[in-house]
Amino acid sequence: MQVIPVLDLLEGRAVHARGGVRGRYAPLVSQLARGALAGDARAIGKAYHTKLGARSTYVADLDAIGGSEPQWDLVRELSDGGVHIWIDAGIACAKSAEAWAALAGIELVVVGLETLPGLEALNEIVAGASEKRVAFSLDLRDGQLVSRAPALCHRYPEEVAAMAADAGAACVIVLDLGRVGSGAGVDELLLGRIAREIPDVELVAGGGISAVGELRRLATLGAHGVLIGSALHDGRIGRLEIDGMAG
Repeated sequence: MQVIPVLDLLEGRAVHARGGVRGRYAPLVSQLARGALAGDARAIGKAYHTKLGARSTYVADLDAIGGSEPQWDLVRELSDGGVHIWIDAGIACAKSAEAWAALAGIELVVVGLETLPGLEALNEIVAGASEKRVAFSLDLRDGQLVSRAPALCHRYPEEVAAMAADAGAACVIVLDLGRVGSGAGVDELLLGRIAREIPDVELVAGGGISAVGELRRLATLGAHGVLIGSALHDGRIGRLEIDGMAG
């Protein structure tokens, strides 16, 4: 199983995501970057690579997700030193996907249900992302789909995950925004249902993961990777646990 550290960016700083209420996110303080200023995204991103051995980092550009100008330069800097970036930046059309895919260091283009106008757009994004893989983020809040597309709001999450796989997504990320930073863990029953629905697609889980025991259970359920933030910053999960999961 791959552990992918998460870095949430807001107005040039790394912030501590909690519950998906972005207006309340505070600058991030991490044990991984002792001595760095709160919110120093560059120092924290470097620590992911040097202290945790992370090959890839999930970067959520909250400015872009909220409709503001993307943080191009900062994301570019975070990829220096060979770090591969999974970029989540409110990508909702092929043109935006192409622009991010062309940026050096981008490994995976993440398309979030939260900002996608409809799954028909996902087909166009997959086609336009050049040789970069596209991931679909199944965005939830307390178990309910987060979508501006009326046709999707009342479907089952596993049904939407299957539709995204049919549209060409190489990876599906199950992310409950309400659980982020809570330590409550992933909804394992839901993850199991989704894993059974899309057995041939890479599956990644995120939101509230707090202990290494959860990682083992998620792997058993069919998860190929996990997104983790808070548990890395306060030391609940460290290099030893990550290396153990990689083995």
